[in-house]
Amino acid sequence: MSLRTRALVFALTLSLSGAALAGEGPIWQESYDHEGRGRVADALSDLERLSAASRDSYIHHLRRGWLLYLLGKFSSSADAYRLAVNKSPRAIEPLLGLATALLAGGKWSEAAAACTNVLNLDQKNTLAHGKLAWARFNEGRFKDAELSYRRVLEAYPADVDMRAGLGWSLLKLGKAQEAAQELHAVLDVAPRHASAKAGLEVLGQGGR
Repeated sequence: MSLRTRALVFALTLSLSGAALAGEGPIWQESYDHEGRGRVADALSDLERLSAASRDSYIHHLRRGWLLYLLGKFSSSADAYRLAVNKSPRAIEPLLGLATALLAGGKWSEAAAACTNVLNLDQKNTLAHGKLAWARFNEGRFKDAELSYRRVLEAYPADVDMRAGLGWSLLKLGKAQEAAQELHAVLDVAPRHASAKAGLEVLGQGGR
């Protein structure tokens, strides 16, 4: 097959794929509507009515990953997000979705790898830094977790969840005074923050 013929075949494939996606708008909308009403399983089933071309599209794999995540099927969700990554290797959103599914499934090292792939594309991505911090914390790599939490807080100083995570990382590193300072800073503005309160209880300061 000549180069020109291959190019024409590729262009035709893209055209047919686009036509399939464009003609199936009502199916996509039904899926969104079902999700909006909390009928996530139905939203996922709607996708099965799409054409083969549509089911092999980036957006299909991405949405399927999200819906499977909502259903608590974290391993299947991760598989769907990986298919989306394969379709668009430099896209950030499927990597973040993959990291989220892996974190939910307790796959800490795999989640960290997905976050690292995001940061290779966008080194300032705070979502990736935040997810990486949680993965490292659960791996027991508390110094790495501390550094990632601090990176997020440079951009979002008011994020109480990230500050609580920093406090816990410092606590695990044996830096009790610094940990207490961060955790108290959380409770000063979010008095009911459960994680910060639990951290202070570990430090013996739960009564403040």
